Amino acid sequence: QGVVLGVYDRSGVELVRRERREVAVVDTVAWDVSADQVLPNDGDLTFAKVRFDELSLATVLSDLRRLDDPLARALCWVALWDACRDAELPAADFVAAVLTNVGGERDSAVVTTLLAQARTAAVLYDDDDGLRDAVAEASAAAVWSGDAGDLQLVHLRALAAVTRDPGPLQGLLDGQGVPAGLVVDTDLRWTLVQALAGLGHLDETAIDAELARDSTAAGQRSAATARAALPDAAAKERAWSAAVGDLSLSNAEAHALARGFWRPGQEALLEPYVDRYVAELPGLWQVRTPEVVGRLTELLFPSTLVRQDVLDRTEQLLAEQHPAGLRRLVAEQRDDLRRAVAARALR
Repeated sequence: QGVVLGVYDRSGVELVRRERREVAVVDTVAWDVSADQVLPNDGDLTFAKVRFDELSLATVLSDLRRLDDPLARALCWVALWDACRDAELPAADFVAAVLTNVGGERDSAVVTTLLAQARTAAVLYDDDDGLRDAVAEASAAAVWSGDAGDLQLVHLRALAAVTRDPGPLQGLLDGQGVPAGLVVDTDLRWTLVQALAGLGHLDETAIDAELARDSTAAGQRSAATARAALPDAAAKERAWSAAVGDLSLSNAEAHALARGFWRPGQEALLEPYVDRYVAELPGLWQVRTPEVVGRLTELLFPSTLVRQDVLDRTEQLLAEQHPAGLRRLVAEQRDDLRRAVAARALR
């Protein structure tokens, strides 16, 4: 079986492929080459877990936006994120790579993915609020200084998901300081309301006022997510009890509540719900349809409590006899949490 190695050199402001070589892989292959970057599996012609040599990694981290081949860039992004998830690349390095190089991507789907990964790295894979703030500052700069259009909206949604500063979001909600080209429509207003509720900047009265503007079924679900996001013990109890115990709720309504429940920065408030998840999830699988309970299993998992003891406590659900679907979904959520714990230890 062979793998293609791409050799790239700096040429002006770009990284340009000099050559491609196919190398037969039996066990270990040593290949001496002088280049700014070597990309294993260039062209994505086989299944491979890619890691970079020291010089290539430095090049990719600092200059990935200069790589002229979109497919090669995509392969590099995948390799960086995979290394970060495997606790081989520090979260701060991955975030810095995204903030430095995301401007080289013009596809809104690609930018959305990269910013979501940067948020995960900054919030879950590292406990330094400065890293989270750096992502927020970069997103804000792209919103107010960048071009109008789809990417502006992508950066704004990324800002709402990561920021700890309610000021800019409240200004947009009030119609103040709206950058040129941005339309704050109903859907975007709910994004802002949910973010502000999670920061404790809006209360239930403000959420009700927004619901009066949009009393559609979608508006009611968005309001439920916002209420569940409030950093308030009574609001959390209502959201949890309804999502888990109110069988009259539709699938969408239950999911909307669960979607707002776990928020970064609310760890102390949410601590009791680790044991409640373990205790109440099996019963939920007995009364809910597979469609709704599967998503609730994912959304209600204590994903923002990045600690070994949370991993240990949720392992009980795998040690006992439960439906295969429950065990599979919990195992997947625990794997994400395990990766976050390991990534934080890399600092």
